Amino acid sequence: MPRYTPTISETAQLVALLIQRYGQSRGKEVSRFRLSIRALRRIAGRPQMRDVAVDKWRAAMADEQGWLVFADGEEFLLIRRGFAKGWTKVGGKVIEDLLLRLASGDRGAVEDAAKELLPPPAVEAAVVEAAAAEAAPAKK
Repeated sequence: MPRYTPTISETAQLVALLIQRYGQSRGKEVSRFRLSIRALRRIAGRPQMRDVAVDKWRAAMADEQGWLVFADGEEFLLIRRGFAKGWTKVGGKVIEDLLLRLASGDRGAVEDAAKELLPPPAVEAAVVEAAAAEAAPAKK
């Protein structure tokens, strides 16, 4: 008998069941986890997952199963919908000075923000320098 390839919706159900069974085996509710692209392809029964299929799976996970999915390199980060309600919510007031400058047409506000911004913790200095050089306006 040939292998059955689950639909995108069925793949979302299988991933949700994976999460549920994992939580049950640990005796706790899982609210966030990582899933490799390799694991997703295996669950989906597909040797490759095109971007459009991944996008549909992400939508099915959110709409049908209540999980938000974020891509991060070769894996996905999943967060149960509603889990972040207790997190700090940040608005634009903290950078109001820059927003006012931008509204008045001052492009220098973006440059000042870039100078003030600290590099992400896991980013090496060489990567930051390369990104800054790439973002800098070309000199004529």
